[in-house]
Amino acid sequence: MVFEEYNVIAHRVSLKISDTDVMDTYAWKKRWSVGGLVTSEDNEDIVTESIYRPADGSYIVDYIIDKLTQEPFILIRVQENVDQDTLDTAYRVYKEILAKLPIYSLSNILEEPETQLSEGEIHALGKGYDPDLKTEIQTTLSTLATSTETTPEQKKAAIIAIGYISDPKNFNPILEQFTQDSNSEVAELAQSMLQAGHAILNR
Repeated sequence: MVFEEYNVIAHRVSLKISDTDVMDTYAWKKRWSVGGLVTSEDNEDIVTESIYRPADGSYIVDYIIDKLTQEPFILIRVQENVDQDTLDTAYRVYKEILAKLPIYSLSNILEEPETQLSEGEIHALGKGYDPDLKTEIQTTLSTLATSTETTPEQKKAAIIAIGYISDPKNFNPILEQFTQDSNSEVAELAQSMLQAGHAILNR
């Protein structure tokens, strides 16, 4: 991970389009510099990763397109034990990104019937995970695990979303539901995610 000292994920955002120009334009307007660039040659799990940094270095914005799913996502990262002013600044950047860029809205996704969710929307529950919506996200993912109307593709998307959340304590029970699925691909993916310890963001 580039800038390993920024090891706390303050906020996450899942984007609808994988157009790096959109992110570059936004970063230019914010006067962020490119602090790092990672390609598949550096990390086989990703397509590209751009790390943007403000002049004061109080936080970084990590824009990632990985090989597991198609939708890019953003991690706003800060260092441990930062002051409240830094956390407030990171939050303002997060809210501005939500307003300015083409993002998946978690609140809108959670209002939809679970069986009508696209794979991209389900992925966004993990890539754009918001702890304040933990209970609602748990309910949606659990419904995807148990509903007879859920497709195998939706179930696999839900398992991957849990991998991005990286919270075994609260989401392992849902993965265990998926391990009992009648579809062998779904059950095997859930089992592998359990064994990996939800390590997608730590690779």
